[in-house]
Amino acid sequence: MGFKKLMFVVLLSCSALFAAAQKGYTTVNGTIHLKKMDSSIVELYKVKMGTLEKVDSIKMLVNGDSTFTFSFKPGYKGYYMIGIALPKARFIYSDIAKYCFYAKGSDVVNMDITDLTSYTMAAGNTKENQILSEWNKMLLATKLNPLKNGADFKAAYAVVDSLDGLSKEWIKKQHSGNAAFDALLKRTVPNDVALYATRYVNSPRPANSKWEQKSEDFGAYILHTDFKELMRDGFILNLPFGQQELNGLTGVMGRLDRLKGDTVKTENEYYERVFRYIPNDTLKGVYMASGISYIRSYEKLKDFETKYGKYLTTPEQKQMLADQFKKVSEFKKGTPGYNFTYKDAKGNKVSFSDLKGKVVLIDVWATWCGPCKAELPYLRKLEDEFHGNDNIVFVGLSSDEDVNLEKWKTFVAENDLKGIQLKADGGFRSGFTTVYKINAIPRFMVFDKQGKVVTIDAPRPSEPALKELLLQTLNN
Repeated sequence: MGFKKLMFVVLLSCSALFAAAQKGYTTVNGTIHLKKMDSSIVELYKVKMGTLEKVDSIKMLVNGDSTFTFSFKPGYKGYYMIGIALPKARFIYSDIAKYCFYAKGSDVVNMDITDLTSYTMAAGNTKENQILSEWNKMLLATKLNPLKNGADFKAAYAVVDSLDGLSKEWIKKQHSGNAAFDALLKRTVPNDVALYATRYVNSPRPANSKWEQKSEDFGAYILHTDFKELMRDGFILNLPFGQQELNGLTGVMGRLDRLKGDTVKTENEYYERVFRYIPNDTLKGVYMASGISYIRSYEKLKDFETKYGKYLTTPEQKQMLADQFKKVSEFKKGTPGYNFTYKDAKGNKVSFSDLKGKVVLIDVWATWCGPCKAELPYLRKLEDEFHGNDNIVFVGLSSDEDVNLEKWKTFVAENDLKGIQLKADGGFRSGFTTVYKINAIPRFMVFDKQGKVVTIDAPRPSEPALKELLLQTLNN
């Protein structure tokens, strides 16, 4: 090692030791044991309202045994996380390459990251972090991999039940000497079990998997755990993935209710049911705020604000609502529609302006989209109900990639799709999807006879509300 490099390492070590010696500071020394990867960023996170907020970051090349050091003054005594940001990697779960530790100030954490899901903190650590490391190891040994076990839900829920039992016995034996940490851990463990259990229930399944048909299929843990109690006082907002857990808990409760025949038909009914699940007003606000970005219609957002705005109490939540209003105001009711021009299956050009004088329903879809295809029978029924009415036109706008043009033509012919069937140039990056900021399909949109927006986020054909909206638009 050269003299300059040696001096740099010595100075870095001295700097870390000096920071650790400062009263109230926590120093995290880490070694990453991973094979060579693209240039990565190691990040330090704090927990804020059940999500992660970056505190600091170090850009480095992860290659074999790579080391890093963070020194910071904790703003609270509780959980923090180290994360490895891998620009070219995509993970289905956000806790992959994230490693939790407990900080209280005037302490040192020595972390060995052994792979994308596991880490150890043994010698040279506080008792709190040794216990936390042991819990992580226990989770890894027993926690469920939904994608791996998705074809056999009975075996999967047996793992859930086993984890629940083991965790209850394990937590009884843990004593760190820090009463505040022990109380925190005692409530963390059941929430971690819930997070992993509900993740399985709400995960996509392989094509050959069997879905739960009755409540008993979920196993003892899912069936008998009081999920409302986990949301009673908002404790989960102290956890790194608390908001994910909140969404997971309400999702599972909804699944159980649907199996009992308790279904909802409208968005308002859905929100009212979720509010029955969540007993804490702060958590209601967090849940509602998490869905703001998915409301694409100005009218729907205004309705949302009227009914649920009172639950958005923090400055961040209020700003999220204001930002979304700014985004959707561009296409609120009465604004002119985007004048596209695309070709039909025979190569004929059709422009939006050609349809002026008629109420227009546009279905943005793709041949690869399962939910899009699930709506086709309902759409066909709706078209039949308006058959012979020259004042309305149904437009199917495919967002298939241009290389799949022939596949789209074949699908249109084989399924005898009616109305005007168009293929958007550029697929999911077409002018239409870009202008209307469409990032998920199917999307149904309604325009009046003057070519102006009625809504860019209409109900689906499977919802009676769409027919009512079309009739109302025709009569205006």
